[in-house]
Amino acid sequence: MADINRTTNNMALPSDISSEIIQKTQEESAVMRLSRKVELPGRGLTIPVITGDPTAEWVAETGVKPVSNGTPGTKLMQAFKIAVIETFSNEFVRDIPALYDALVQRLPAALAGVFDSTIIGATQTPSQSNFDTFAGCTAQSILNANNGTYLGLVAADADIASHGGVMNGLALGAQARALLLTATDTTNRPLFLASANDGVVDKVIYNLQKPG
Repeated sequence: MADINRTTNNMALPSDISSEIIQKTQEESAVMRLSRKVELPGRGLTIPVITGDPTAEWVAETGVKPVSNGTPGTKLMQAFKIAVIETFSNEFVRDIPALYDALVQRLPAALAGVFDSTIIGATQTPSQSNFDTFAGCTAQSILNANNGTYLGLVAADADIASHGGVMNGLALGAQARALLLTATDTTNRPLFLASANDGVVDKVIYNLQKPG
């Protein structure tokens, strides 16, 4: 980080401030909050993968058992870097605690925002070819009011199930949240209620529950 004057005045963040920024970035990111954390060594981690499921068959008591082979392969999990340079004035340096507080408030949203937008396919990925995103996934719309909104969620759940997965959460932006919360049934009762412990704005994980 350098000040806005043309002087060289770089500052290294203390480890505790850096750790807090990283932790808050994970909390800000919808994708990170829904993902399983894996510790990576410096050179990355190569994991075995198998495509295709085995197929079992009924056989006679002394019959030949069928052989079903998947296709083995490997997947390289490696680290990618997101970076930003935050500029500040010389006057700001006079109050270091306030500067650190401002960075803790500002940087996590910036880092989490570019991470999430890249994963969903809205931002260009890093140059490495093995960076996976959701860009090729089937899109399910919840734009239609009321029943259309609800059926869009059902269609998304069914699509995930048809590919062998189980929906474990919803990552919604503010506009999508408003669309769900305004969906009503034929008696104008809301189809969804926001849980009491949301307390977060903009891009967040929203846990929605059906009213009783």
